Amino acid sequence: MFILPVNTDGYIGRRPYVFLGLVVINAFVLAATYIHPSPAEALFLQYGFVPAHPHFSTLLASMFLHAGFWHFAGNMFFLWMFSPRVENTFGRLLFAAMYIVCGCGAAALHFAFNRTATIPLVGASGAISGIVGCYFVLFPRSRFDLVVVLFRWPVKTIHTDTYGAVGAWIGEQAVLALLTQAGQFSEVAFWAHIGGFSTGAAVTSILLLIAPRLKRRGEAPPVVRFVRGRVRDDTGKPIVGAEFRLHADFHAPLVAMTDTKGRFTFATVPDGTYSFRLTKIQFQAVEGTVVVQRKRRFPSPFNFTLLSADKRVAVAEAQGAAVHSV
Repeated sequence: MFILPVNTDGYIGRRPYVFLGLVVINAFVLAATYIHPSPAEALFLQYGFVPAHPHFSTLLASMFLHAGFWHFAGNMFFLWMFSPRVENTFGRLLFAAMYIVCGCGAAALHFAFNRTATIPLVGASGAISGIVGCYFVLFPRSRFDLVVVLFRWPVKTIHTDTYGAVGAWIGEQAVLALLTQAGQFSEVAFWAHIGGFSTGAAVTSILLLIAPRLKRRGEAPPVVRFVRGRVRDDTGKPIVGAEFRLHADFHAPLVAMTDTKGRFTFATVPDGTYSFRLTKIQFQAVEGTVVVQRKRRFPSPFNFTLLSADKRVAVAEAQGAAVHSV
């Protein structure tokens, strides 16, 4: 029996290129292990992380090796559940660095409990557990289903949040780690899961202390049918001539200006995820993300309030929007 946390938030954000790249790299390495003339066990001994003979090169290589298709599939499922929103929060470079750091933290705790072991450590689950730890700190109230699986069949589903689902999962890993340490209960490196999770949670907590506004970057963007809205200053007066610019990877930027009533609108915008920037001279700019889905039943207009540039704190409000002022 094991516990499977399933994210039911329905989060839509920018395309997570690092996540997609990790899936491709891991799949390529898995395929290479099948077609390589040497047996998989020999490859694991050569490139896996062996605690009795630790090397940084094998530590990195081990993060992309898997002991078979189901090992790979399970890890990629966990990566899919947690990484896109974390990547949108951290940005691509920081997310990629966090993935490697968490993998190192996972191997370090595994090494601490298995210093003389000659069995190689392989798999991305330590690094992925670290991303779970990042998510746990960043989005503690996200919606999850906690699926209890017996052998390969789900037997019960519990509706909960991040604290409940991930807390139960990491608690299960701790119990299994202790059982394995006491009596070789399993060949799974449960201490690596705990090490990766702890590393991700700790580093994310430190980052939020340094840059508390970082968390807002991963908030769910609004999903709208039409991109239109109104811009006012902090006294409620419409702002004329503010520029609302939409950016997307697949075509040139779209630009609209506010009219005498502070309103802006775009006639037609193709479906997709867009970043936007609202600017006006002598006012602080606002940036954010919006998802356009023309099949959405009701439109969701934006309502922005801009503060003049000499104010210390800028306010940016949009109906259901994830935005931040810069």
